[in-house]
Amino acid sequence: MSPQTLVVILLLFGVGMVWYSTAKLRDKIYCSFRRIDKTKIEKFVPKKARYVIFDGGKYKIDTKRITLLWWNRGFNYFFPQRVPSLDFSWYSEVPHDPDQFEDTWDTPESRNAASSEEDWKGFNKGMSQQVGKKTGMLTQYMPMIALILVLVVGAVLYMQMQGMTARMDMLEQMRSLSPGG
Repeated sequence: MSPQTLVVILLLFGVGMVWYSTAKLRDKIYCSFRRIDKTKIEKFVPKKARYVIFDGGKYKIDTKRITLLWWNRGFNYFFPQRVPSLDFSWYSEVPHDPDQFEDTWDTPESRNAASSEEDWKGFNKGMSQQVGKKTGMLTQYMPMIALILVLVVGAVLYMQMQGMTARMDMLEQMRSLSPGG
């Protein structure tokens, strides 16, 4: 296998991994649940879901209480991705309010009074506020830095392989020109 083929295969593998890691988190909400014994359960649910099930109980998904967090686990450690998130506790079926981190009164009447248009307006408003927040310089440019680093390492390896190929060709010629060869 030639060095060029190896570099192309590695680059395609890297691009495939980045695509897969972003695609599997697209259209998902990260939900965390704190049990009474202070252990934490985490789960991804589709954005269209109306509720999430933790320990056999249904917990309502309220789009007005969504916050964004940087998901940097697994392959996303190198390419962090923002995902919408909700935080639940064992004592309430609604997620924590991200502004005061407390629960509010929730009844069937108040839920029916809120239209889905208002829910999505609240969701979009919360998302725009989260997206507008400034992040650290290193965190913001981490995917670009990692990509450049991969390209530089690939170029260095390619040059090393070319030099090694040239030396092997030279040794082969010397061996063929030697009296015993």
